[in-house]
Amino acid sequence: MTALQDNRILGRRDPAVFIGRSGTIESLIAHANGTGSSGGRLLLHAPRTGATELLLQTYDRIFSGQTDIFPVYFCFDGRDTGIEAAGKRFLREFLTQFAAFRRRDPRIIFMSPSIAELAKLVPPADSQAFDEIVSDLLGGTSEFDASELRSRLFSAPVRAAFRGLRPFVIFDSVDATAFMEGGTTFVADLVSSYSRAGFPYLLAARRRFGSGTDGLGRIVLETLQGSDLEKMIEATAKSIPVDISDATRDLMALHCGGDLAAVHSLLSHAAESGRSLDDYRGFARIYTDVYFGGAIAEVFDRELEAAAGSADVERQLVSLLNDLANDAARQVSIETWEKRLGVSGSELQRLIEHLDIAEFVRSTSNRIESMSGNRLLTDYIHARFRLEVKAENRTSVYADALTELLDRAPHAMAESYRRHSAVGLREMMEHFDGKTVPITLLDYGRFKYEYKGVSEDEVIEQVRSAKETYVLPQIVFSAPTEAFYKAIGLLTEAERSAVAIGFEDQEPGSERRIAWIAAEVDSKLEAARDTAEFWCDRLEMAAIMCGFNRYRIWLVSPEGFTDEALEVIADRGGFGSSRHQARLLSRYLTSERPKEDLTGSETYEIVIPMTDEAEMVSARTLEEIARRHNIGSRDINQIKTALVEACINAAEHSLSPDQRIHQKFAVSPERIRITVINRGVRLVDRPADGSPAGEGRRGWGLDLMRKLMDEVTIDHVDDGTSITMTKYLQPAVS
Repeated sequence: MTALQDNRILGRRDPAVFIGRSGTIESLIAHANGTGSSGGRLLLHAPRTGATELLLQTYDRIFSGQTDIFPVYFCFDGRDTGIEAAGKRFLREFLTQFAAFRRRDPRIIFMSPSIAELAKLVPPADSQAFDEIVSDLLGGTSEFDASELRSRLFSAPVRAAFRGLRPFVIFDSVDATAFMEGGTTFVADLVSSYSRAGFPYLLAARRRFGSGTDGLGRIVLETLQGSDLEKMIEATAKSIPVDISDATRDLMALHCGGDLAAVHSLLSHAAESGRSLDDYRGFARIYTDVYFGGAIAEVFDRELEAAAGSADVERQLVSLLNDLANDAARQVSIETWEKRLGVSGSELQRLIEHLDIAEFVRSTSNRIESMSGNRLLTDYIHARFRLEVKAENRTSVYADALTELLDRAPHAMAESYRRHSAVGLREMMEHFDGKTVPITLLDYGRFKYEYKGVSEDEVIEQVRSAKETYVLPQIVFSAPTEAFYKAIGLLTEAERSAVAIGFEDQEPGSERRIAWIAAEVDSKLEAARDTAEFWCDRLEMAAIMCGFNRYRIWLVSPEGFTDEALEVIADRGGFGSSRHQARLLSRYLTSERPKEDLTGSETYEIVIPMTDEAEMVSARTLEEIARRHNIGSRDINQIKTALVEACINAAEHSLSPDQRIHQKFAVSPERIRITVINRGVRLVDRPADGSPAGEGRRGWGLDLMRKLMDEVTIDHVDDGTSITMTKYLQPAVS
């Protein structure tokens, strides 16, 4: 460790360029302070996404801002042959950091003092506690006994807490213990011991590691992306300094993703080599350097070496990873790897687990999948394959890699800009939530004639009172269409086509499951008939191949569709929308309706049993409430009749386990809103009884409610139905 400037202790980056993580740091500091529940937390993160720097920045903030809680940072790494070796190092660092904190002198951390020296450095008030901890763990000597149990080596914080001290221990790279001698049960034992002691602590591990962490509160560190990633690149480039253009910044973000170690390596290498990053050519040289033999190559080399265990296996592993990345299916059976690698059993399991945690691959029970979205990793593997497996000339491979990157960069950025400009079909469909929307927000044919030239705010205001509506399905799962049907991925980017699966309200006994298959299509003007036919054919094929019995196609074009194209889409039972409509629909789905003026309103709640004529109790109660609020007799009679129908509907077929109907009456000067809720069989789940439509009162109950009230909505909850009815009022005439 080396002390840094700018009031940093362990942190490697200037806090000013550590962007997009302030909220997480604050939550970790709150945890250290004991705000909320105590005990352990598990921070999960993708490899090289800035988790270590986050922990170091948190450590520095606590060290500088606390007088009571003392932070301890420890990272498991390759220096440790096993858990016992790690334990010895932990104990020394724990005591060193404790002494540094108590003396308010971070320089002690970097002095590597002996335990005897530390005993002299701690303030007199802490000497007794320090000596007792050392005596308990080391038998009163300053030497480590090789036979000491690992549980004792890591128990210093527990003993400190027992003596009234307040440690906050941060364990970094906990996933490394999975491959250490004695690491099988280590994490579970540590969690058990520390949790019983009751002090706050933090474990940080790669997100595919979870062994022994049951019961810990989890914090997921999201990968830095979008504007935060761009700001971080710009701030880091300025601090180094190195010149970088906006175009190159975007290209760096695309190729590195949230791999912040790669970003820092690229910028540092540019500064060290005296090159600028103000154009694609400059970036290509720096990028190719770092994965051919620079800092990133060293990181990836260490991961492969640790996973393979031998040079022969590592060479074969590079070949397998290259094949996997170039295979159209991008997945292979574990048996194939077992034959090609020549390893099996626990050795093969350890190798695959290591690659999975490092996110070189994604493993399932019997399959290994490529991490093809990681451009940097893919480029590194391909270069190693050509150099080491095919034994090609290094200069030729380097030249090919450089020219290939420059050739693909404009196309890659064009695809990226297209993805970023996508309207977000998947996210939008996830907000459908069974909501009722104006049909004009889906049907371009209606929209272009009714709202041409009208501003977005005016459209939103006007469509709220639209008479023609459509009930969207209740979505339970969504994914890019290519995840269901890979052929779509050859036609468009993943972000521009999606499938959403859910349920929609239908007549009792009919099929309710439905899949919406949506896609954005390109067209400078209104999309023509042939474009609509092309995409309808492709999406219908996706539905057939996926076995969707009921589905609806939804196409979105920048400028909408011609009348002939809309006819094609309508014939397929779908919707055609413009990008403008899609934006309005998204806004409509995610924005709250204008708050109602309920000044002077009152709310009443009653519960009645499902017994004969119990609904008349509700009717009489409602009448008393209505007269109290000066509601006219005609309105009262209509509202009472609708309420009786709703109660009968709730009681007659629900098979309610508690045999109760819950009712709420919300009355304001402008309206009365009635909500009737029951548990049991929902309306949509009631079996059809075969009665002719209109036979008996049950045939027209819901229709009658809609005729008597101004608004009626039916919501199907998990085990029942909620009916909400609204009547807009005219004051009674005296």
